[in-house]
Amino acid sequence: MYCEKYLSPGSDQDIVLRFLTHFLGNIHQPLHMTGRDRRGGNYVPVQFNGKNTSPHFAWDDLLILERINLLTNYTDPLPISPDSAVPPPDLIRNSHIKSALNESNYDPLVRWIVLEGIYGWWATALEEWTTRPQFVVNNQQQVMQLESCPLNIQSTCLFAHTIGPGLATRCYAILFGVLTSKAS
Repeated sequence: MYCEKYLSPGSDQDIVLRFLTHFLGNIHQPLHMTGRDRRGGNYVPVQFNGKNTSPHFAWDDLLILERINLLTNYTDPLPISPDSAVPPPDLIRNSHIKSALNESNYDPLVRWIVLEGIYGWWATALEEWTTRPQFVVNNQQQVMQLESCPLNIQSTCLFAHTIGPGLATRCYAILFGVLTSKAS
């Protein structure tokens, strides 16, 4: 099956995840799916915090950077050394988070989403997020078996509402490393 090569671990899977994340962000961007003469709304002038810009730049960069600037509690690195007063399970968690970060300006945002979201709001839904549905044969055709909604809809909506849909789709790709390292 064509999709099987993209469902196996490796760089192809990373490329597919990045494309999907970019695609989801684009379809949620206001005016991005408008006619060809408007070029996705990029030539519609907008003001963001008093500065002239394009909708695309505001959506892809400025909204995220503004959210990061509001995250004052998550700018310091998480403790990972055993000599700290942090319990061992939290040290392991912090190590997983640190391994997924790449010292970019997105690190505080990732820390916030992981600590408040994954280990807070969605702690009971984590296994559903990191378990890939199995393929079964149905009428001589391979299909993906879903017995229930694979994500907790209420908490997912809370996530998207809290940080905005464009920013949410950007974060899914960043969080992929944290989710998979915690699941293993």
